[in-house]
Amino acid sequence: MSLLLNEHQIGFNTMKVGFPNLGDCMALALATIGGLYGFHVMPKQATRSAEFTRFFGDSLKTGVCLFGTCYRARRYGTQDRAKALMDWKNEMDDIAQRIKFTGQVCGFDTGHKTGINNTEATYVEYRFVTGGSATIHYKRMRKMVINANWNGSFADDGIAAEIGMNTAEMNRRGKLGLPFEERFLADTRARKGLSTTANIKQTRSNKGEMHKVKLSKIDSFGTVYS
Repeated sequence: MSLLLNEHQIGFNTMKVGFPNLGDCMALALATIGGLYGFHVMPKQATRSAEFTRFFGDSLKTGVCLFGTCYRARRYGTQDRAKALMDWKNEMDDIAQRIKFTGQVCGFDTGHKTGINNTEATYVEYRFVTGGSATIHYKRMRKMVINANWNGSFADDGIAAEIGMNTAEMNRRGKLGLPFEERFLADTRARKGLSTTANIKQTRSNKGEMHKVKLSKIDSFGTVYS
């Protein structure tokens, strides 16, 4: 089963983490030796990645590669590819510092030579690769069907929560003595719900497959923090 994360949501899955309706948002994922930790990051909200660390704690120490995929021209407001690349690197660099990650950083620009224009939303999915990596896949959102019904439970291979929403409610739950992660989970279930499946719309010209990003199309760099 894959796990789909909406805006502000974070989660873990041993197989797949998907991100529906990406416009200006970033599909952020940390590949560890045991699976994928994902965070659907809204624009100018990288500071919330600190909560990402607070929620998952020591589990992130096994991180091998940090992924960040987005439509860079939209997220950074520039058609200059070189500047957009630098802006992406700076944001990923900042996130890496906040979660104290020191490995490789990778990402893909969904707006470069994909045929997707800046008014379209995109679905991005990371698929876990044994050893702590992932492959990147994408599709136009209008060609996807998302199951928005969540039955209130997950298999042992997944968990999800929501960051940065309804702070007053989270604080109230804190006063009741609930652990931090339970404040997240309760808030998520009450507000947006969660999705667990993403299917491709079948057409004559559609083979029913997502586009897999070639290694040559992925930008990467290494962090240097201790």
